[in-house]
Amino acid sequence: MIGSMLSQTKSTLREEVRQRISKLPEEIRIQASRRMEESLVGRPEWKTAETVALFLSLPDEPQTRGILRSAWEAGKRVVLPKIDIREGLTWWRMPPSNLPETSTLWEPSPEKAEHVSVEKIDAFLVPGRAFDARG
Repeated sequence: MIGSMLSQTKSTLREEVRQRISKLPEEIRIQASRRMEESLVGRPEWKTAETVALFLSLPDEPQTRGILRSAWEAGKRVVLPKIDIREGLTWWRMPPSNLPETSTLWEPSPEKAEHVSVEKIDAFLVPGRAFDARG
């Protein structure tokens, strides 16, 4: 019972945050994405990471393309997630040339990417809409 109440509360909170974000002017969302990128690339964990796990954001999420470019420019190995029916979440190294031009729900193609085991990843950027002091 507590679990289902918590799940419902989280779902309600996610929807409320999604609606609030959707009402923000695009320029504000762009500025917030830039601040997120500046904050991330200044962190010691980012600076020392050789392989970073990122995600391609959807249009209504903080944009990650700048972070992807910063990672490649810094010589980092960028890995992106792909769901595999048998293996679950898998990670694939993506060269910049294989990045799609538009923000869509997109996964790396195994024919154009290299599989990377999770143990080889130094840092993860985890998507989320809202966080409290405990994450």
